[in-house]
Amino acid sequence: MDKEVRSQGRHKFARYADDFIILVKSQRASEPVLKSINQYLTTKLKLVVNVQKSQMDKVGQSKLLGFTFNRGKIQWRAKRLHIFKQ
Repeated sequence: MDKEVRSQGRHKFARYADDFIILVKSQRASEPVLKSINQYLTTKLKLVVNVQKSQMDKVGQSKLLGFTFNRGKIQWRAKRLHIFKQ
């Protein structure tokens, strides 16, 4: 999947195990990317995509494993940071 995303050229992404996030510049750009990645995962890799978990968000609102991505920085979500500190 990493190679597939890179082959599309202009998208930044982060992946940890089977969780990933792809960052695009606009809502308009996200729809074809989401469609193409879903198709790649289901047809080439024979994986089941959980459509309920798949989402499109603004970068500052997106969450991946307890982190948000905002203005070039990776930030802890408050709840996860609290759990981590405990």
